[in-house]
Amino acid sequence: MKTQPHSVKLRRHRSCIGMERSLLRRLLQEQHRAQLQHGPSQVAAKSWGNIAANWSQVVMVIVVAWGYFFTVVPVFQKEKLSEDLARMEMERSELNKNLETLVGYERRAKEYIEHAKEVQDRLEAEVESLDQERTEATKKIQVVESDLTRISRDRKRLQESLDLTSAKLAGAQDALATIEARLVQAEDRLYQTHRRQLLGQHQWPYEHYVRIKMETSKVDVFRKGGELAVAQALREQYIQPITIVAGKVSQIESNLGAFDKMEIDTIEARILSEYKEGLAKQAGFLVCKEPDFNDWQAEYIAITSNTADMQALCEEKYLSEMARERSFSPEDIAYIKQSSEWKSFLGGVSRNCRSEVRYAIDRSFSDHWRTISSPCNDRIDNLSQIALGELDPSNLKPFSDLSPPSPEWVSLRVEKSINEWMEANGSRLFRH
Repeated sequence: MKTQPHSVKLRRHRSCIGMERSLLRRLLQEQHRAQLQHGPSQVAAKSWGNIAANWSQVVMVIVVAWGYFFTVVPVFQKEKLSEDLARMEMERSELNKNLETLVGYERRAKEYIEHAKEVQDRLEAEVESLDQERTEATKKIQVVESDLTRISRDRKRLQESLDLTSAKLAGAQDALATIEARLVQAEDRLYQTHRRQLLGQHQWPYEHYVRIKMETSKVDVFRKGGELAVAQALREQYIQPITIVAGKVSQIESNLGAFDKMEIDTIEARILSEYKEGLAKQAGFLVCKEPDFNDWQAEYIAITSNTADMQALCEEKYLSEMARERSFSPEDIAYIKQSSEWKSFLGGVSRNCRSEVRYAIDRSFSDHWRTISSPCNDRIDNLSQIALGELDPSNLKPFSDLSPPSPEWVSLRVEKSINEWMEANGSRLFRH
């Protein structure tokens, strides 16, 4: 390894300092021996000389140190800085050369990378093209294989069809004869159906019988003397559509007995099966919400038992209408009230109003009952249409509030009925 110049000078300087220290040590040893050889007087005489010599040596050391620090060290530092500067200049030159070399390497590396990227892109394009060609070839192979499979399957199916056609051809004449026989039976059935209709032997739909029975039984529900039987009567009238399904199916099955077994199997059985399936599918629409029948009865009893206000309103309107019809003045009315016939007259007015108020209450309850039971009756009327899918259940009448009419609503209906009664029968009521 090459030794630097400033290191050599440093070692030389250290060797000089070591030599000075060695000489100073020898001088002190010689003085000590001289003191031991001479007597005390000589020692005392020489001590001052030694002290002077020592101080001179100390001064010499100080001068040497001062010279070293203020002459040698700066020179040494300057030389060291010059050497460091030269070394750094050499290192910078070498680094510049290395940098130029690296820049060249980088440029060549970039050119190589760009070239490699171009080659990679070209190879990727070629690979993608080859993949597409392979995919297309695979698809073509699959199409060909599918065509071959289909052709083989079609040939087998054609052979089977040919065999079946031969078998069917053999039974075609038998089937044709059967069809002709059924056609004759169907014509006879149509003839019998029209004949029964002309003779009045055709049965009405079962649900129509039920509806007629319901309408005829509605008349006597809300009536005087039958207040305690209202709940039971309404319960009997409010028929659930689902409960008449069995009767409807029995009617259809009974109609099947008039025809030949072959016809039943081919026509009526299909209709009956379709009807039953439709009823089972739409069973949820054939169950109606039921009102509180006891609540209806209690409300009817409560309103019919508390008619004093409606009675007073009727009598007031009756007297007012009579005064208007007869053109009575207040003096005439006062005179009439003092007559002997006034109490009898008021009794007749009270009876007429009582009858009219009760009739209006009964009719109000009947009308309201008809309104809330209309959705359920609509399902009974359209039972067959629902079962056979001819009517969308969403088009049926929706259910509303099933509560009995309120006293306020009944009072308004009674007042309207009284006004209509007065307008329609005013002249007849006041003839006497």
